[in-house]
Amino acid sequence: GLPQYEIEAIPDLEVIENGIRYFVSSEKMQKIGYYYDHRTNRKKLVSWLNEFTGPKKSGLDLFSYMGSWGLNALNGGVERMTFVDQGDFSEAIEKNLELNNLKENGHFVRANVFDWIKTQKEKYDVVISDPPAFSKSLKNKSKALGGYQKLHRSLSQIVRPGSILAIGSCT
Repeated sequence: GLPQYEIEAIPDLEVIENGIRYFVSSEKMQKIGYYYDHRTNRKKLVSWLNEFTGPKKSGLDLFSYMGSWGLNALNGGVERMTFVDQGDFSEAIEKNLELNNLKENGHFVRANVFDWIKTQKEKYDVVISDPPAFSKSLKNKSKALGGYQKLHRSLSQIVRPGSILAIGSCT
């Protein structure tokens, strides 16, 4: 027979990235638990925001997961951030806002992002979209590209002209 091993519980994590603290609950982890691969891109976003001379009153972090993009945007001077995800990340985002003394600067909305965008009348100064992969293989490339086009067109309706639209993707 094969050797048997005891299964160790996955611990909760505290991650520090670009000076921002995150609590990642083992119950909410996806894949490795935290999408650290975008840390450089999030740092670039903060740099762009620091140089941006337009308004930064309202921000939107779509497909927010733990709120990494939105927290970085707050760190770059955005005054108020709305985090939207279909998963229940309200506790995680509230905890992460609190860890960074930003509790009053953000709130979470649990919704399907595509449906939520359709209901929006407000225009945002900073919109960040980092959706999950629309395709895991080359076979579905055209369908994935169509999904991204649909998403990006809808984002153009809610970002204020002359503002920042940041798009990430893992496809």
